[in-house]
Amino acid sequence: MLKEKLPSSVYPVSDEALTSGCVVYLLLSSDTLFRFDIYSEEHILIFALSTINDFKPYASRLIKFHGKLGYFSISGDRLWAIWVFIHNRWFK
Repeated sequence: MLKEKLPSSVYPVSDEALTSGCVVYLLLSSDTLFRFDIYSEEHILIFALSTINDFKPYASRLIKFHGKLGYFSISGDRLWAIWVFIHNRWFK
């Protein structure tokens, strides 16, 4: 059972969740991803790309890319990027 609470200033940025197997991912307002394993009921927070990169997205969303967790973002300069989360690391 999920016992910890997120701060009240942190919330999902959309009502869309991405699922992969028994794992649910939500993009949070704090530029963080919330990962919840349905079977083990464990959760972790994953830093999104905008917090570890100079790339400041104008719009972003979670996607599935070849069955993996992906992060698609567009900057204010109309540059876009797709990042894929593999083995606990982001790859462009």
